[in-house]
Amino acid sequence: MAESKDFFLWKKYRIWHDKCSMKVGTDSILIGNFLISEDLPSTILDIGTGSGIISIMAADAYPSANIVAIDIDPQSIEQAKWNFKEASIDERTSAIEYDFVSFCQLEQCSNAFDLIVSNPPYYEEETISPNHTRGNARNTSSLSFEELIVGVKKVLAADGSFCVVVPYSAALRFISIAATHCLYVTHRTDVCDSKGKPFKRTLLRFSHHIRHTIHTTQTIR
Repeated sequence: MAESKDFFLWKKYRIWHDKCSMKVGTDSILIGNFLISEDLPSTILDIGTGSGIISIMAADAYPSANIVAIDIDPQSIEQAKWNFKEASIDERTSAIEYDFVSFCQLEQCSNAFDLIVSNPPYYEEETISPNHTRGNARNTSSLSFEELIVGVKKVLAADGSFCVVVPYSAALRFISIAATHCLYVTHRTDVCDSKGKPFKRTLLRFSHHIRHTIHTTQTIR
C-alpha cells in the first residue's frame, strides 16, 4: 500500500481521494479486509463511500457481486465514480448521491442487500470540523448510530451481514443499540496500533440471528 496527497495505491488499484470528503485512512482498510468471509454476497451496500475504497476492496473480494455505494457529498460520489471506472468495476458498481435515511425508504431497497458495510461518522457534536463536507463525513450529527442501525435493519437481507468500524470506546454502546433493533454481533475484532497499546478501533459484524460471538484482537504493526 502507498499513498500520496492525491491518491492511495492498494494492490493494482490507484484510488484518487483528493476531492472527496475524507481521504483513505486506516479505518477503511481495516473494514475492507474485515468484510471478507466465506459467504458469497450477490448484493453489497457501501454506506458513506467517500473515495469508493471499500467498494473496490469488496469488488475485488467478490467478483460476481453488484455493489451500490452511497454518500451525501457530491464530490465524493464523482470521485468514487471515477475510481470505479479506473478499477474496471463500473459495470457492476453504482455510486449514488443519497442520504442513508432517505435511501432506506425506497421500496426496492427493502431487505435487498446480502452485505452492508460502513465506516460511519462517529465524532460527537463538539468536534465538528470547520470544513463542512469533512465534518459531515466524520460527525454523528450527519448520521447517528441509531439511524444507521435502524436503516440497516430495513435493507439487510434475511441471512445478510452488516460490517462496521467504530471507536473501541463506543463498541459496547453500538452493540447494545443494535441488539434493541434485533441485530446481533457475530464477530468482533478489537484493534490497537502496536503490541501493548490501548485498543483504538473495533470491527463488528452483525446478523439478524443470534449466534456465538467470535471475539479476536488485531495489532496493526
